[in-house]
Amino acid sequence: MHWTRAPILRRIDLGHGYFLLDIDEPEMARGFVAGQFVMLHREEGDFPLLPRPFSACDLLYGDRDAPVLSPDDVADGASRDPFGMRLMIHVMGKGTASLSRMDHGDSIEIWGPLGNHFRMDDAIEHAIFIAGGIGLAPFPILSRHLRARHPGLQSATLLYGARSARDLIYRDELEQLGIDVRYATDDGSEGLHGTSLDLLRDELRKPGRDTAMLYGCGPEPMLDALARFAVAGGYRCEVSMERMMGCGVGACLACVVPVKADYADGYLYEKTCIDGPVVDVDRMFLAET
Repeated sequence: MHWTRAPILRRIDLGHGYFLLDIDEPEMARGFVAGQFVMLHREEGDFPLLPRPFSACDLLYGDRDAPVLSPDDVADGASRDPFGMRLMIHVMGKGTASLSRMDHGDSIEIWGPLGNHFRMDDAIEHAIFIAGGIGLAPFPILSRHLRARHPGLQSATLLYGARSARDLIYRDELEQLGIDVRYATDDGSEGLHGTSLDLLRDELRKPGRDTAMLYGCGPEPMLDALARFAVAGGYRCEVSMERMMGCGVGACLACVVPVKADYADGYLYEKTCIDGPVVDVDRMFLAET
């Protein structure tokens, strides 16, 4: 873990409360793996008191004034190491609203990378990313890592669900990933009228997808439904838990989640910030419904 105060390169407004922050932090970027997160803290007077956790959606390469999102696009002779991170944020309260007012020339307290990361082994032939809302964040990096480092990967598909078409963000960048991207919305305004889990049921009917590796990130009800579906069907699946936390280093105990254990109640609590945020669904404690 690395702690520093890093400069903001730019804020990119995506509309409807969504925005990106490009942060200049080479050491942290070089150590970042898909699924991990960082903690941000900005003080405006005496608020906010506590930091907020965020996932990087992309790493930044090349020229700081005009960064690219893949080392393959770096100009000849330039460093192919990342110099920064792009964070995807949705304004949900006073803390994220404070971050939305930051821009070039500001600096922010940041520490990370924190937590574990998604499984990326050579046995993965088909990867399916199931994203709900701002849970899209870890998947651009994950898809880039898998496609660059695993020549045995035959297909990668992003199933992206949101409330409405206006909540489907980062679409130009997603379309440039070189993977299949499918959309679903709760109100039917874009793509399938349904959820990303509905898209998944359809995707798994394709040949060879019964052995696919599933990756999920999104609201807790979505992850609970995905975990139950994957366990019942015998699919390999990891999810990144979205939990609020006050430190990111295991001290505050605000982010605990139940996992299976050989105790009378059948579970124990683990800290999402240290033992997660990525967890295999076979380890999730799924209460009876």
